Amino acid sequence: MLLGLGVAILFSVIKTRGYSYLQTFLSFPLMMPPVVTGFLFWLIFNTDLGIANYYLSLVGLIPRSYNILANFASAFSVIVLGDVWMWTPFFIIVLYSAIQSIPLEMMESATIDGCLSKHLVKYIMIPKIKPAILVALLIRVIDAFRTYDLVFVLTGGGPGTSTQVLSLEIYFQGFRYWFMGNAFAQALILTAILILIGNVLIYLIRRGAE
Repeated sequence: MLLGLGVAILFSVIKTRGYSYLQTFLSFPLMMPPVVTGFLFWLIFNTDLGIANYYLSLVGLIPRSYNILANFASAFSVIVLGDVWMWTPFFIIVLYSAIQSIPLEMMESATIDGCLSKHLVKYIMIPKIKPAILVALLIRVIDAFRTYDLVFVLTGGGPGTSTQVLSLEIYFQGFRYWFMGNAFAQALILTAILILIGNVLIYLIRRGAE
């Protein structure tokens, strides 16, 4: 979210030309199914087939035979990288559109009064787009709890259970180990957590709108 907000503000400040073409390019990660994204990153970071191992070993960061997806720290980093690649464009598009809805007269008046760019961002842009930030965050949080495909394709929850997320754990409990009671209880707890977080964010959205 922070990366998307930063890029959206940067685009707004520098008045990027051809943003419509850039927006089409940014939409590609959003249009790709998570399974496809997971397989793409698996190919990139695969020990035998991937280009990541080859170039990282060339600069001496890792041995050529090092399995990035078999080590917790590196495997988790790849999952985070894949998730950021998929979802940062969502925040860029939503927040850039929100910034463009700010009245131009307000920005011009502040600039004429000697307001610096960093103050424009802090005191005008961010407060004005706060509801949009919270709505985008609500959507992202809900989807983050549903993360399954990317982790399943990349690591299967491994090494061991070190990258196992909640949805994957529920799947394993219910359909691999056939502990349906455990899976049902975990699903209920996950639902309760999402309802709680969703209500908090919706309250903040309504408060911000008021």
